Amino acid sequence: MRLSGASLFLLALAGCATTSTADLRKLPVTETFQTRRAAPIVAQCLAESLNNLGDPSIYATAMGTAVAFTGAGNTLALFEINGSGLLEVRAPMFIQRYREKTEACL
Repeated sequence: MRLSGASLFLLALAGCATTSTADLRKLPVTETFQTRRAAPIVAQCLAESLNNLGDPSIYATAMGTAVAFTGAGNTLALFEINGSGLLEVRAPMFIQRYREKTEACL
């Protein structure tokens, strides 16, 4: 039986205690990027191109814009873009394929 990257990602997180966006926010930043594009445009691109991570949810935060990907009751990945264009990613299993798709949105 072959499992896709997204399936392996979900399986890897199955035993993880991260269940909410607040819990994920407490974890160290996995990756950082810089963008000159408007945060809502980047957020929409991330939601569309990374939707295999889980169900995307875009929302405003005190610092800017966030995209959270959820599945099976867990927040699996969190992308936060602040007003100066800094994008911080918190995703325990942020692999190369997702990095390339993220860079394409910047």
